[in-house]
Amino acid sequence: MTNLQAIPFPPTNQTIWAGQPEQGEPLVALRPICANIGLGWGSMTQKLKADPVLNPTVTMIVTVGADGKARETICLPLRMIPGWLFKIDSRRVKPEIRETLLAYQRECFGVLAAHFGARLAGAPVEGVTVKTILTDEGGENAPDLIDRPLEVLQAQLSMVREARLLRGMEAAKRLWDRLNLPCIDQTPEENPFVAFRDEMLVREAGAAIPAADLAAAFNAWTQGSPQDVRTVARWARAAGMPWAHIWSRAKAQNDKGIKGWRIRAQ
Repeated sequence: MTNLQAIPFPPTNQTIWAGQPEQGEPLVALRPICANIGLGWGSMTQKLKADPVLNPTVTMIVTVGADGKARETICLPLRMIPGWLFKIDSRRVKPEIRETLLAYQRECFGVLAAHFGARLAGAPVEGVTVKTILTDEGGENAPDLIDRPLEVLQAQLSMVREARLLRGMEAAKRLWDRLNLPCIDQTPEENPFVAFRDEMLVREAGAAIPAADLAAAFNAWTQGSPQDVRTVARWARAAGMPWAHIWSRAKAQNDKGIKGWRIRAQ
């Protein structure tokens, strides 16, 4: 008999149930997760039975409920939970449960990143946090792409490939930007930011340009269709600009932008 314990899931303020058998790997109860998200339990069990990867790992354990009665509970090994969740197409669920499902799937990206990053680095999984991989959230000292360890970069690229296979090209593109990876859909000659940088930006030690200010200056310079901050940031990184966390005096808070440059006075 395996005792399951309640584990908080902060992204949705819910609880999942998991336990460690005397022998074997940690197990996670599936029905509470389905209830949390709003998924139909009957249809999910049918899909589990038909899945050639997940079905062999399904484990039935006996737990004792609050009423003292023994009940059978369907579980999956902890390592299989991300794959199970990624198989659920968020586009085909009811709109009212979509955001909750996406919250679980987003969390799984971080778990996978931590796992593969640790394995590639030869370090224990427990020694790697999501922030190690998602360097965009690494605070003021988040390294630029050139400073990332090779194993971290490899883990990030693996995440993008998995996102493309599981969620499609648009999801992969969003994750690529989220991980602060370089733009690959333009050559330097095709990147409009290169000419803007050469004409409108000046190197200056200690200077910094917040992302919003950079996008505004770029759009004013091009006088064409306005580009959003994310697009301008992607072009800036592709042009070799040192994208980082900076201190924004206007907002009195940390912001994203480029260090060591200022906008040329007009």
